[in-house]
Amino acid sequence: MNASFEWLGPAGDLARAIERSKNGENTEPIPLDGDPYHQSWGYALRLVLTYSYLDRPSDVARLYDALAKSYIT
Repeated sequence: MNASFEWLGPAGDLARAIERSKNGENTEPIPLDGDPYHQSWGYALRLVLTYSYLDRPSDVARLYDALAKSYIT
């Protein structure tokens, strides 16, 4: 997946999945790997975290570090 604009569609799909989960419409874990469709969600999340990453210890930084191992290109 190209980091230009292709990640925006999967990011929107992931945001809707998160919203459904928050509203109780879905109780299943949100997949971020496995098939290519869900891998694109993990990649989009990694980009969002990259763009919002702060140089200090935080939950966002720890999540970024965990995802970076799988999605570094």
